[in-house]
Amino acid sequence: MGTHRDVTATPLVGAGIRAGDVDGVLEDALLPGGVVAYVQCIVDLARGTIVGYEALARFRRAAQESPAGVFAAARNRGRLTRLEAATLRAGIARLDTLPADTFLTVNVSPEVLATREVREVLEERGSLRRVVFDLTEHSGVDLGTQLLDTLGELRASGARVAVDHGGTTYTRLHDLQALRPDILMLDRAMVSGVDRDPTRRMQIELVANLACQLDAQLLAEGVETLAELDTISRLGVHLAQGFLLARPAPEWPIVREQTTALLQTIAAQHGGATLVDLLQQAPTTTSLGHGERAPRGEVLVVLDAEHRPASIIDELGRVLGVEQSTGTVKVRSQVTAAARYATSRPGPTRFLPLVCTDDGGRYVGVVRVDAVLAHLASR
Repeated sequence: MGTHRDVTATPLVGAGIRAGDVDGVLEDALLPGGVVAYVQCIVDLARGTIVGYEALARFRRAAQESPAGVFAAARNRGRLTRLEAATLRAGIARLDTLPADTFLTVNVSPEVLATREVREVLEERGSLRRVVFDLTEHSGVDLGTQLLDTLGELRASGARVAVDHGGTTYTRLHDLQALRPDILMLDRAMVSGVDRDPTRRMQIELVANLACQLDAQLLAEGVETLAELDTISRLGVHLAQGFLLARPAPEWPIVREQTTALLQTIAAQHGGATLVDLLQQAPTTTSLGHGERAPRGEVLVVLDAEHRPASIIDELGRVLGVEQSTGTVKVRSQVTAAARYATSRPGPTRFLPLVCTDDGGRYVGVVRVDAVLAHLASR
């Protein structure tokens, strides 16, 4: 759940919990029912619909206050693991009533992810399908074997992974490649005033291109103004959350009908078409045959046992691993972002078709680069 960074804290928060009250709030939070899970919706900018929710930590004794001070106190007093386990338990419990066709993001520090207390919470739940673990407070964290193995176990249980891209977080490319995030998060610091700041616009455009290369969706947090919403949509951001769309609430919030209409209008104005509109089928195989090659002008996509793209074979019979050739892109990526990614690839692979996957990484088809360029030229 929203823990150390809570960019969506309710506006009723003043200076936060008084210093003298922090210990009392922390002690109560560690008791059964001491943590309350609020939720805030996450919206697909191209479709104008709710596709997920973020679970945000609130405390029974201070439900209207920002939790940041309590988490800081827990860290200083050596109780961070217990508090994070409690917040995860409260957040994951919301899965029981999670609306259909949506996911739930829960924040967790990498340093506690493999601890006994947190693992017990996750094992109690079993399947983690529809859960997205957002790795927070991770500057300087060693991306060692234990963390990567733990993330692999979470994915095997059906979960996905999100990481922040901003401030002092995972901004190094090799870290992102190791983590293989399903979602890249743009925090409020990058989104605030982006309509008036050309430097921030350039940064987000670069991250959008990076998201395509990593086959990740891009989520902007803390969207508060129409101008910010309009700008991030134009820059190729897939998902958004913030006060403009809906405030955190104890019940499942909805996006107002007027806001949905506005989102759809903005998407149409800024080339909001996605690769779904250009999708084509290509021949596939589940094994590599000797001397096999694709039909002229096409590629043959080799799939693994889970229907994920593993490699491609071109018309000359060359076998190219997906990571070394075209990479993959989410089929719901905007055409404009996909075009930036396609044309940034090395010369020999620049015009190979884009191999598209669904949100679970499964193969759904290909998009030819000439179709992408033709679409952009027709607008």
